[in-house]
Amino acid sequence: MASSEPVWTRVIRVVAIFVGMIALFIVLMTLVYSLPQDGIIANAADSVVVMLDEGMYPTRILDDNSYRLDNYTDALMMDIAVRDTEQSAFVSSVANIHDNALRAGNAVDPLLSLAATAVGQRQSPAPYAYYWHGYQVALRPALMVLDYTQIRYLNMLLLTLLVAFVVAGLKRDAGGVAAGVFVLALAITGYLIVPMSLQYSNMTYLTLVATLALMLMLRAGTFQRFTMEFFLVVGMLTSFFDLLTTPLLTLCMPLAVLLIITSKSKTKPLSAYIYLTARLSAVWVIGYVGAWVAKWVLATVVLPGDWITLAVKQVLFRTGMDGGTAGPVAAIVQNLTRLVPTAAVGTLMIVAGIVVLILVVRFRRPTDEVKRAAIPMILAPLPYAWFVVANNHSSIHSWFTYRIQLVTVFTVAYFLLSMLDMDRVRAAYSRAVLRSPEPVPGEGRLAAGPEDDPGAPEHELM
Repeated sequence: MASSEPVWTRVIRVVAIFVGMIALFIVLMTLVYSLPQDGIIANAADSVVVMLDEGMYPTRILDDNSYRLDNYTDALMMDIAVRDTEQSAFVSSVANIHDNALRAGNAVDPLLSLAATAVGQRQSPAPYAYYWHGYQVALRPALMVLDYTQIRYLNMLLLTLLVAFVVAGLKRDAGGVAAGVFVLALAITGYLIVPMSLQYSNMTYLTLVATLALMLMLRAGTFQRFTMEFFLVVGMLTSFFDLLTTPLLTLCMPLAVLLIITSKSKTKPLSAYIYLTARLSAVWVIGYVGAWVAKWVLATVVLPGDWITLAVKQVLFRTGMDGGTAGPVAAIVQNLTRLVPTAAVGTLMIVAGIVVLILVVRFRRPTDEVKRAAIPMILAPLPYAWFVVANNHSSIHSWFTYRIQLVTVFTVAYFLLSMLDMDRVRAAYSRAVLRSPEPVPGEGRLAAGPEDDPGAPEHELM
């Protein structure tokens, strides 16, 4: 049920959460930069050997840029993990020093920079202070005992476990269709190479954890009271961990699951779901942008220079507002085409889509159920709104920003497959192929959700 507490009480709690989270970020970063770093340096040295062998942007699985790793950024992240011992742990955690070694042509080369840093020969140290670099909370401890290859294997294990937990939660609370199309969406957006990249893994971890936490809180009946606070914290954590990779996923995937579950248990007008989406998106944006601005202010207070002005210039560059950009249309097109890495994959997607549409025409569910399945598609356009706003960044880095479209693939596929009456499909298959009697009504339903579970709680958030 909607909270009946006074508005001012909730406002005070939200402000307290925001201030407390910023304080937590500062403490965590200071603590992690206080760790001994002999092991970090040794494993960074071993890691750069692997990166130099692979090259700056190696491809894996498919020889296409959609399956390209970003060793450039991974080397930068490891370089930042090596603390400048002339500074205190606190200042180091704010400054995030790295080297700027140059290769032929005077271009900065993070791989050469990391190689120099690992042997104590930083030539051109520079701060990178307009991001929080919160991933160091995990990366520095990991580097104390693991090198790059070992971290990749650990990522594979942990991310696979998280995906399995999320799929199981979706099957239980949102239905089999939701669980199945989530796996499909991961496959289409190149998930298989994500664990091989430090940068790609950051937002994937947070997206999966946030989605799983949302489902657990809904099941426990505690989510309704802290809906806005949840999305505020997720937005702030996104700002803390991210390097502008796929931040929107941490909003859209939990929100998509929320819309699916709440629309299954209690149908409301579409306008109510649009309002809920707008309200929670605004809260996430406040957390994301607010935490980012807090780091700019902190850096300006602690370090030489005007980091607020420097950060604003970066924002103007990323959004294309300083000129020299390909523009929003090009950004959208480039990210869309990344979903089809090869002609064979594109052909398979077209054929599968045609088959599903034919089946939908023949075996469509009742109109009320179709309308309910369409509700999560409110979120389908949001990745393209992101590409429009951050068009310069989305154009330059389309080979990883395209993964934001995970939510588009998820919600569209969920809608199409939810339109199918699987009992009728199975009955037709039995008659035409197996020559067996029609199945018992209700047998073999593809998607079991809260409406099928009399013990499941109803979720009313609006």
